[in-house]
Amino acid sequence: MAAGGLGPADLQPRLSTPAASELVLLHDALHAIAPQPRPDTRWLKGCRSNDAKAGDFYAALRTPLPPPLADINWDSFAPKKVKVFFWILRHHRTRTRDRLHRRGLLDAPDYPFCPGAPEDKDHLFATCPRLQPLWELLLPERPPPTSALGAAEAVREVLPLMAPCAAHTAALAVLWSVWKSRNSMVFNNDAHNTAAIARTVRHHVDLWLCRAPRRLDVEPLRLWCSTVMNVD
Repeated sequence: MAAGGLGPADLQPRLSTPAASELVLLHDALHAIAPQPRPDTRWLKGCRSNDAKAGDFYAALRTPLPPPLADINWDSFAPKKVKVFFWILRHHRTRTRDRLHRRGLLDAPDYPFCPGAPEDKDHLFATCPRLQPLWELLLPERPPPTSALGAAEAVREVLPLMAPCAAHTAALAVLWSVWKSRNSMVFNNDAHNTAAIARTVRHHVDLWLCRAPRRLDVEPLRLWCSTVMNVD
């Protein structure tokens, strides 16, 4: 410390009262530990870290299995806001009326299309009776989905001849269109039927096709929109 400057005795403690209490607890916990004059033994994914190579550490950073439906979420040419929407849905954070009601932000949890039924994510995106004609159109001879994520997976699975990113785009377009139809009802009191949802799906896919890589064959997706989703 330079002459004329402050010394350690002049410094003032800046810990808050809770932090000071935690520090006392930490000192008490460490007081009972007697350090031993030998190196620590550490482990990395089942092997001693001092025996591990650089590749072992890089492997430890990778997730062994991707989170469910991560491929649908990110391997598509939907815009980023749609990918974020599905990411929120996958993590059970969609702002449904049931969720808002449980947090005291709404007086009732009812789904606008189904008075008396709570608007949870599975009802909103899969099991609502108004969506049954849509599932009959999209999933012929298959049972309708029973969950929001099951709906995305079912649409993807019914399109095995498409490139994966194209099938993922179709799945996101369906859920995004259902979400927008719900918002039209909530904010504009405009009830969309199956034909209106199908038109919305076609509209979004047509917009998103410009984002597809040039090397990708998008004709199967165009054909799906012009046949399966053409209910006008």
